[in-house]
Amino acid sequence: MSSPSPDSPDPSTTKSKPKSKSKTITRPPPTSVIYDLTHPTETTITLPEGSTWTSGLHWHERHREELEVVRGAVWVRVGGGERAVGAVGEGDGVVKVGRGVVHEWRRAKGVEGDVVVRERSFCVGEGVGEEDEPDVGKSVFFWNVNGIILTTSSSDNSSTTSNQSFITQRLLPRALFSKMGEYTTLLHLFILFHELDNYPVFLDLSLIQSSLSGNVGRTIERLLTYFILGLAAVVGRVFGLEGVREEFMPRDLGGVWRERGRMRRRMGRGKME
Repeated sequence: MSSPSPDSPDPSTTKSKPKSKSKTITRPPPTSVIYDLTHPTETTITLPEGSTWTSGLHWHERHREELEVVRGAVWVRVGGGERAVGAVGEGDGVVKVGRGVVHEWRRAKGVEGDVVVRERSFCVGEGVGEEDEPDVGKSVFFWNVNGIILTTSSSDNSSTTSNQSFITQRLLPRALFSKMGEYTTLLHLFILFHELDNYPVFLDLSLIQSSLSGNVGRTIERLLTYFILGLAAVVGRVFGLEGVREEFMPRDLGGVWRERGRMRRRMGRGKME
């Protein structure tokens, strides 16, 4: 009987490779959406028929963005203008959003079937990466925002007793406990938004902008957002809460993000010296 080769692995000590993380995230109705995060520098977003999903009105201060409509049509608002944009070959197909410009998009009305859009972001003025190359920050954002939302949804669907401590079950009404969970989720999202350059418009004054002098409306919108996200960031630092959490991301993307963080810190120290 031949002895095993010294190079042959011992079956008793060989461990199976960890299962790779799926690169697709699906959220249920009514805000149905499928995120394909296979490529770290671009996200393919599919909105099934009937989905009420919207990106929400927001802006970025360190990035510009491009939306490429692959299938169907979307309604977009960029700055003060609104329009429907059809897929490449059927319309203009590509929407470019500059740094600091408020924007929002969703399915266009009357469109049948899935709507598919590729979204990319590009660094501007960060000093990390090249401005003409897509940035991984958008992928990191989608992994984390969905991680927060889906984790909360999963907790809400499980039994209340399993999610509450002995004291909480008896001292807090179920409705209040649920509200606390919602507020905690919002806090985590706001910390993430602040960290990843995603500034939502909490108070849209566009309808009365014409009655205000100059850019007063836009200034109020932005000051309110800065205050809310800034406060969330402070609370997060006090309680040790982080926006980006590596358990929500594939290991390779987490490594890229850590390296980017090291580059930023080195650049920061260089500016201080």
